[in-house]
Amino acid sequence: MLKSLEEEDEQIQKEARRKMGVVDGQVVGSGAGVANDDERAQLKTDSERKFEEQRRKRLEEKLKREGVKTHKQRVEELNKYLSGLSEHNDMPRIGPG
Repeated sequence: MLKSLEEEDEQIQKEARRKMGVVDGQVVGSGAGVANDDERAQLKTDSERKFEEQRRKRLEEKLKREGVKTHKQRVEELNKYLSGLSEHNDMPRIGPG
């Protein structure tokens, strides 16, 4: 899961570079005057980097606590939970039939 987050970060950086007019380290297009070396070096602010790090930590803790579950396992758990609920809030059947 951590690899996919790193790949996602890399994709975001590539998209930001493209928007700034930087392709393969070369400044191109109309955004050439806008992007300087410092802006290319730091595409994320400190708060964005801290947010991403906290998100990774929370995700790792969640995976350690709950483990990796398949879709089928999650659906089975939801069905067990729903079967345990009372039918008090169910919609009554209205009309002929």
